Amino acid sequence: MMSNWAKLFASDCAQILLTSDDLHDRTRYVNIKNTLRELLKNHIIPIVNENDTVAINELKVGDNDNLAAYTALVSEADTLIICTDIDGLYNADPRKNADASLMPLVTSIDQSIFDLAGGAGTSSGTGGMYTKIQAAKKCVSSGIQTLIVNGRDEEVFSTLAKGELAGTSFTPLESNHSARGNWLKYTLKPKGTIRVDQGAAEALLENGASLLPPGIVSTTKKFESGDAVNISYKKKVIAKGLALYSAAELSQIKGLNSSDIEDTLGYTLGEVVVHRDDLVLL
Repeated sequence: MMSNWAKLFASDCAQILLTSDDLHDRTRYVNIKNTLRELLKNHIIPIVNENDTVAINELKVGDNDNLAAYTALVSEADTLIICTDIDGLYNADPRKNADASLMPLVTSIDQSIFDLAGGAGTSSGTGGMYTKIQAAKKCVSSGIQTLIVNGRDEEVFSTLAKGELAGTSFTPLESNHSARGNWLKYTLKPKGTIRVDQGAAEALLENGASLLPPGIVSTTKKFESGDAVNISYKKKVIAKGLALYSAAELSQIKGLNSSDIEDTLGYTLGEVVVHRDDLVLL
């Protein structure tokens, strides 16, 4: 396979096999980033795929579209091009509606855009248009231009090389997230939720503060120390971060002053529950 890719690109290629677990672990994520950088620095094209031989269902990304988005994020790409078997995103299903028209430009991805996506994909891929829009949303939110094009049209890439639009282009936003922030926001799957009061919500949203025990109202699910968690206020998720304490520990110290943690638990892991450096606002 790598020999065929090398012939097609007329360049050396290297195979990179990833699992979702690789992307969720910060050390491995950084190692992937460094490996991709060094390969490109040495003019070697990385060919990325999911490591299906070792990935169980719980560790799978599950579709190539989101895997492509994660790869674009970890490599800090300028552009993500997703190939499919139609010309791009339409305002209706072109297979069923002869009046459907191509949407050349999407400036904002909201629920109405997801509603256009329809169901599952074809036998040639694990995802449909819905997963392609998921991937586009991840990337444009981080400032990465995203295109959905017809991969079966041999003129597409010639058209793009001329600076002309082919397919659907999703306008990138100006991202203010750091690389670590993007990892927290888009790659980690939350294991539970910490519900906070108004004071804590305001401190997080307006003052750039860490989350402290006094502002915690309750927790959901049995997450452990180091797990990613959502932080919610009035049933709305306002942030995501890495919890320093488990759900069981937080059930004992919620509402307490940080100085009371050691007396309550018999030990302390620190005075904050989620540090500002390990937290991204949503």
